[in-house]
Amino acid sequence: AESPQKQRPFKLRKLRSGTGSFHQNRTNDTVHTSIELCSLMRTIVDTEFFQRLRKLKQLGVTEHVYVNATHNRFEHSLGVAHLCHQRTQNLKQCQPQLGITEKDVM
Repeated sequence: AESPQKQRPFKLRKLRSGTGSFHQNRTNDTVHTSIELCSLMRTIVDTEFFQRLRKLKQLGVTEHVYVNATHNRFEHSLGVAHLCHQRTQNLKQCQPQLGITEKDVM
């Protein structure tokens, strides 16, 4: 019988105290290298419901064929949040006529 892998608790490393609301927390990611999370996202990530995403595999049985191919919904969701932030920030800068605010970017 195989023993289940121990899940390490998710901990963000402190980046700096910066003035912007988005530059307070950073974590590492295998796809995006480094992801910054605002305090709102940090609060969401710390919920029990979001932490349960760690147990849901994104690639199904692929890891049985490709041992290093591991990815779960938790990692996927962090990546999605990171990409959404980048895209909305880019839209805010490139198309000011849209009236995108910092709250929209968060």
